[in-house]
Amino acid sequence: MKLFDNILNLDLFLENAQLLKNKKFKAGADRMTADEAYSWLQINGAQLLRQLKRGTYEPAAALAYPIAKQSGGYRRVAKLTAMDTIIQHVMMDVVSPYLEKQFSDSSHAYRKNRSVETAVNQYCTYGTEYAVAVKIDPVSCFDNVNHALLNQMLNEMIGDEKLVALMMAYVGMPILSEGEMLYPEKGILQGAPISNLFCNIYLHKLDVYLEERQIPFVRYADDVVLFFDTSTEAKNKCERTLAYMEKELFLRKNAKKCKIDAPVNLRYLGYRFEKSQYGLTAFDADQSPFDVLKSWQDTTPRDTHRTVDVLKDGILRQKDYSLLFDGETEDFDIPIASTEVINIYASVIFDSGFLQKAMDRGILINLYDKHSSLIGRFYPNAPLKSPVMTFEQLNFYYSDRERLMLAQTFVLTALKHMKLNIRYYHKFYPDKYFEKTVTAINALEKEIKVCPSYENLLLLEARTREAYYSCFDRFIHNKDFIFEKRTKRPPQNEVNALISFGNTLLYNLFATEIYKSPLDIRIGFLHATNNREESLNLDFAEIYKPLVVDRVIFALINRKALNTSHFEKTENGGVYLTAEGKRIFLDAFYEKLDTSLQVKGEHFTYRELIKREVQHLIRYFRNSEKYKPFKQVK
Repeated sequence: MKLFDNILNLDLFLENAQLLKNKKFKAGADRMTADEAYSWLQINGAQLLRQLKRGTYEPAAALAYPIAKQSGGYRRVAKLTAMDTIIQHVMMDVVSPYLEKQFSDSSHAYRKNRSVETAVNQYCTYGTEYAVAVKIDPVSCFDNVNHALLNQMLNEMIGDEKLVALMMAYVGMPILSEGEMLYPEKGILQGAPISNLFCNIYLHKLDVYLEERQIPFVRYADDVVLFFDTSTEAKNKCERTLAYMEKELFLRKNAKKCKIDAPVNLRYLGYRFEKSQYGLTAFDADQSPFDVLKSWQDTTPRDTHRTVDVLKDGILRQKDYSLLFDGETEDFDIPIASTEVINIYASVIFDSGFLQKAMDRGILINLYDKHSSLIGRFYPNAPLKSPVMTFEQLNFYYSDRERLMLAQTFVLTALKHMKLNIRYYHKFYPDKYFEKTVTAINALEKEIKVCPSYENLLLLEARTREAYYSCFDRFIHNKDFIFEKRTKRPPQNEVNALISFGNTLLYNLFATEIYKSPLDIRIGFLHATNNREESLNLDFAEIYKPLVVDRVIFALINRKALNTSHFEKTENGGVYLTAEGKRIFLDAFYEKLDTSLQVKGEHFTYRELIKREVQHLIRYFRNSEKYKPFKQVK
């Protein structure tokens, strides 16, 4: 019985369809959901099996889109239809156990009972025994897989003509990318369930080469480390290995990632190493093992939400169809098709090609100084603002009654969310001071509702925020962080540095949405429209500061995700986040934005609510509908 015959099992298809349902699979180009695929198989499964047996089944086009890699690169990711996803999983169920017997013991990626941890353990073993390690990494392995060679490898390792033909149908499957149908002549798409298996099969040829020459190695996906006794031996054999890769596998070396050093000095799969009397010990480095593993598993890639953050110094320039960040130790592509905003927190150099491409694609670039204060924005080809909308906005601004009413709305909603935070901490850390503060804010709330003028409103708002800030040191349960009072320009302690940085992120998130809308960002209602270039985004941000920024700050401090080493002090007494501190904060900030909550029976993330907030105000100006900002209840 051939392996292909094991695939023709309807129960196996239904089992994988059910697993797809459990994973909440999102439909591909044909819009078929996992539920629909399961029902379709129950009715038409026998017909599909006949097509597969006759060899007449053809995969549907994969929906492809570019994303930025978490490690800083760029890849095109495939989204298959539900049926093709199920077929690939069935093939893997049948083929993987058969291939396991052939794969090398030094290969650790995407295999049962093997992981980043097993690869790092083997690295530690070899690193103790050998004096020299060579790290080699081919350039864009997925993109450069040779189809003819892969077909040859499949035939050698599987030896089932029908099964190989079906697998190769997915290697050369059509790709729908940005409205254009492509038929790739090389490479395999990331995101397809079977692509990781294909890459392991392709690189098995390298494993065999190394084993035949008795070169100790560890391979996790295309991250390979070779071990030697001497530098001379390492140099000679490594050069021959790289030449073999280029000639036989059509893979060129990545010069920036190829390194030769003592094993203790290299980093591998997100780990650094230290030497002791017992050998090498691995410690977490910049990248977690889960992040490395996730990039190879058939899970949905992390959504970048069209935002790229640049935290290191370098050069930003144009490169073919993308924008390139060229750093001292690494570079990565910024795909123009899926990027709307680039936030730059470091010193960079632009070339004219970069700015021209950004202008053509309407990418907003936010520039910050080393203390994360906004220097300015580059927003080319901004959509023309609607004169009618601008007039309406100005009419509301110059109407004392309307402006006061809108300003009160922003303040009262922010006040509600401040009280929400106080009550949350009072629930877990009972404190009579919290009760007194809520009572005081309630009294101020009554005054705000009947406030006769804009000037009085500002005074009451300041008193409210002062009462709220007085609770911060009671919110914080980490002896290394003390708030005392709000200070800015410059922030004078770590907590104030976090508040300033978080508020800036929120201001710019709203600014991005306003720039994409017909609203004029200069015309605010709570924050005065004077010489300030931006006001309306500051108004909106008041609503979400307690819900997003403040909660992220308290979570990071109380869970000890941040410590004082993540901050730096300046000569003028200011305290600011380091690059690593900013990265930690940004990760938590984006995670918070993606938090889902129920609003009137529907589920929204904070990111979606922010977009809706801007649209609600637009409808208010256009249709005189009452503006009702989002109010969280818990």
